[in-house]
Amino acid sequence: MPKQTAIHLHPSFFGEADKTLVEHEGLTTSTFLYPSGVHGLRLANELGHLVVLPYQGQQIWDAQFLGRTLTRKRKAT
Repeated sequence: MPKQTAIHLHPSFFGEADKTLVEHEGLTTSTFLYPSGVHGLRLANELGHLVVLPYQGQQIWDAQFLGRTLTRKRKAT
């Protein structure tokens, strides 16, 4: 049985600039903070990335793969 990995996030890991949290076999996870103060996790590989909001119900905020945005389009205000 493969070993499991646990990553214990803490709000102090997040800042204005992207910080690499984990790198493993082509997958990189980085932390950042939106100007509004919302914490973001970017999971990226060579095909694209997901942005997850870990303290907002694990919401997927952005998804882009193979040059295509997969999230709902937002109306300009």
